[in-house]
Amino acid sequence: MGVNAFVKTSCLILLCLLLPACSSDAAEIEKARSAFSRFQGAILTGDRDALHKCLTRDSRKLVNTIALDQSSKKLLVTGGNLQRPNVILKIVDPNENHRASRFVVARENGEYRVDLIATAGFHQQ
Repeated sequence: MGVNAFVKTSCLILLCLLLPACSSDAAEIEKARSAFSRFQGAILTGDRDALHKCLTRDSRKLVNTIALDQSSKKLLVTGGNLQRPNVILKIVDPNENHRASRFVVARENGEYRVDLIATAGFHQQ
């Protein structure tokens, strides 16, 4: 096997090894997006019990401080990055002149939940 063939074969093997990781990352980001969608749905329908279930344990103490504004437009998720064990979602807020921000969605007890405390930390940086 020549050097050129060896390099091509090595690259193909590496690609085959990395592809499952990419699809796994995409699946995790999609699960976090789904959790964020449930969070928004609870806010927009005024369902505090559902909202409580969408939040991390530490964030639940803030549930009564969240305004349940049924007239607001949904925040738009424009992307996400997996930073294990969390997913950082990129958000655009149509209610605030399309202001960009981020939300932290954390894996807790095998499920993704919105972490308001970590999200607030992002906005203070």
